[in-house]
Amino acid sequence: MAQAVFIRHRKERSVYQLCWMEQGRERTRSYPTKQEAEQEKQRRLELIAQGHVPEPFDLLQPHQKRELFTLHERAQARGYNPWDAVHSHEKLLQAKETPSIE
Repeated sequence: MAQAVFIRHRKERSVYQLCWMEQGRERTRSYPTKQEAEQEKQRRLELIAQGHVPEPFDLLQPHQKRELFTLHERAQARGYNPWDAVHSHEKLLQAKETPSIE
């Protein structure tokens, strides 16, 4: 397994890149000295150790966030709460699953 946070030296640019994984993609930030990159690496590792991770909403893809926003806007325009619609749908599904007594 790849290390969560690491430093890559970019000789052609004369910089040190701090690399980490975020939302399944590699992210980088450049620093002019190795010492600065190491300090930021330690700060990020401490945050990870303390349990500071992105919120689940932040892990959603942009198209999923747009869909949720569109759902919210539609519900507001039509005057209902999306959670009420979800609860009604769940009750309907539960009623279909419950066998009738004859």
